[in-house]
Amino acid sequence: MLSTVPASPPDLALSTEFFFHQDTYSVPGYPYAINWVRTIQPAGADPTNAQALIVDIDVFTNKLLQLGQADQDTLSQRLQEMRWLKNKVFFSCMTSYALERFGATL
Repeated sequence: MLSTVPASPPDLALSTEFFFHQDTYSVPGYPYAINWVRTIQPAGADPTNAQALIVDIDVFTNKLLQLGQADQDTLSQRLQEMRWLKNKVFFSCMTSYALERFGATL
């Protein structure tokens, strides 16, 4: 489902049962940062309760934006940029199989 997953310790042939991984990145040239969380919860005892993949992508500003009356365009531009970043991270981290499975058009 994910294009990258955490690796097991070197020289140990271990399979990943579940994981929680968080990264935070700053965006060069923009006042934004991205918090990217991936986790797989283990399957439950009930066979219908399979593993669950959870992806959380937060894009936020790391610089105060002072808005006046005429700054609606600035706010709209920032929100569009932040949404683009969120979508770029999401679609870059998912495999084409996962995207097709959930109905995304490639």
